[in-house]
Amino acid sequence: MKVIVAGGTGLTGGFLINELENDSSFESVIALTRKERKSSDKTTWKVIDFEDTKALEEITKGVDVVFCCLGTTIKKAGSQDAFYKVDFEYVVNLAKAARLNNVRQFSLMSAVGADAKSKVFYNRVKGEVEEAVRSLGFDELILFQPSLLLGPRKDTRLGEKTGTILGKLFSPLLFGSMSKYHPIHVSKIAKAMVSEAKIKTDRGLTVEYNDIIKKVES
Repeated sequence: MKVIVAGGTGLTGGFLINELENDSSFESVIALTRKERKSSDKTTWKVIDFEDTKALEEITKGVDVVFCCLGTTIKKAGSQDAFYKVDFEYVVNLAKAARLNNVRQFSLMSAVGADAKSKVFYNRVKGEVEEAVRSLGFDELILFQPSLLLGPRKDTRLGEKTGTILGKLFSPLLFGSMSKYHPIHVSKIAKAMVSEAKIKTDRGLTVEYNDIIKKVES
């Protein structure tokens, strides 16, 4: 399979590329980036402008699966508008290009609590982008909705560090309908994304914590 990873320099994307490089089911990986990076034998890094729809249409030709791990934080982006551009506009631009080229599967990294009607800005944007991508009519669309992400970060964010500590503390209390709020290591999400890419799945499949764990442990 020929695949694309958008957001490969991020926490989840990095683990995802590593999984793809070590899986013989995937013959080539195109990692989209906004800065030059050194390619490997299997992964080719391509500098792309996510506002350039023509470039996105060209890069997605002949691709089987697109993994979209694009995302930022309001603090890092600098404003809600800048956050929206990355987490909504860039994602939708990529999805439209992929759909135009009949990409078999689009795998989107979203978040638990995604809801287009939410009063919480972050959750609302995640819900809006899910709805926008769903409306494109992919044969196979997978929406990953993890909670707090665990893994090695280049920059330490106080809020996330506190959330990780609290998440681990209260994790035993998260069962039943609350289990989807379990913190999860990004390596498990990456493994689940790769697993789903190798099988035919339902249109609009939503994958939460328990689903990810089942995929990893099966």
